[in-house]
Amino acid sequence: MTRLNRRIPAATAVLAVLVLLCFQPQIDSDTAVYWSWFSIFYDGDLNPGNQYFPVLGSWARVYLSHPTDTGYFPIVFPLGPALSWLPGLILGEVAAAGVDAMTHGAIPAIHDGFDWIARSGGLLMSAVWILAGIALLRSWLRQWFSPRITEHALLAIIFGTPLVFYGCFNPGFSHALEFFVLSWFCAVFARKKPLQLTPVQTVLAGMAAVAILYTRLQDAGWSVVPWLMIITDMHHRGIRRCMPYCRATAQFGIGALIAFIPQFYLWFTVHHSILPPYPASYFLYIPIHAFRVLFSLKRGVFTWSPVLLIALPGLFLAPRSLRRRLGAAAIGVLYVTFMSASVSDWWGGGCFGARRFVGSLPLFAAALAAMFHHVSHRVRPATRTSARIIMGLTCLAVIWNLVLMIIYIE
Repeated sequence: MTRLNRRIPAATAVLAVLVLLCFQPQIDSDTAVYWSWFSIFYDGDLNPGNQYFPVLGSWARVYLSHPTDTGYFPIVFPLGPALSWLPGLILGEVAAAGVDAMTHGAIPAIHDGFDWIARSGGLLMSAVWILAGIALLRSWLRQWFSPRITEHALLAIIFGTPLVFYGCFNPGFSHALEFFVLSWFCAVFARKKPLQLTPVQTVLAGMAAVAILYTRLQDAGWSVVPWLMIITDMHHRGIRRCMPYCRATAQFGIGALIAFIPQFYLWFTVHHSILPPYPASYFLYIPIHAFRVLFSLKRGVFTWSPVLLIALPGLFLAPRSLRRRLGAAAIGVLYVTFMSASVSDWWGGGCFGARRFVGSLPLFAAALAAMFHHVSHRVRPATRTSARIIMGLTCLAVIWNLVLMIIYIE
């Protein structure tokens, strides 16, 4: 194994060590709403009163003073993050029970999901999903780029964006799972070899696409990206008749509908509506905050993570086969931008950086790798100078993000 190949997993190892040293398994804010789905696990019902009260304080009273028409209290976020934390939560409860048994009750296990061991086990899964997403992203980028280019792009994305923050310091948001799901989309649907799916596989692709809806309903636009990948590959294979596209679309839609029925059912049980109730004033439906979402000093995408701005030209410099896939994935980024610019808390609330764009990082990683590839494969002196400038700016952008993160944590 070469020295370079040894360094590639080292990027993931550095992140894993950071997780172990800096991991903070607190349950607050949005985390408590996701955590309230564990009422099914602990209480056998959908009434999450005790899952709200211990962690939300005054905010809990806002939720619990407005029960829905069904008599249940609202759970406005989807089920996916709770499901992703469940394996760790179960292991944490087993460990807590073991501690309880070994100490003969001197350190009793609470078994309501709020003891430190259970919280740590559940939320540590966020770090696991981020590490798994990085592994998928690495394998996907290696189809087009060299190990060196892939390594540099991944390092810049990991430490130059909020990704590391939501894996270590605030793992209770849904962004770790969001990053994993969309990295998985890239690895499965945006492969270098064009897709040739059977009808059953297309239905399964539709079911898989719903994973992002189970993670963040605001990212619904990403659920059509696998469909766009399938249609793009059909066109690339020379299919020009309308019926194959219609059949593929119907099969994909059927799979998506089937997969989302459990979430529809749970929300209907709680709210008497297949979608969660949001305040009417929350959605503006017009992206009036688009410029501020991207460039504001109040957690703007490019002001807090300028490495993403450096990556943008790579969308046009990528290899042709990759450029087609990035064009389809850009629909998801545009949708997230539209949604973020159309809500009252366009800055993302109390958080670090532009958290709603964490799921878009696989696209930016590919664009950044394409940018590095373009400037590193030119031999003219002026181009070599440009390569040094771009790498220097990337390093400064990473340092900028890390400094902001340290200030935010402090």
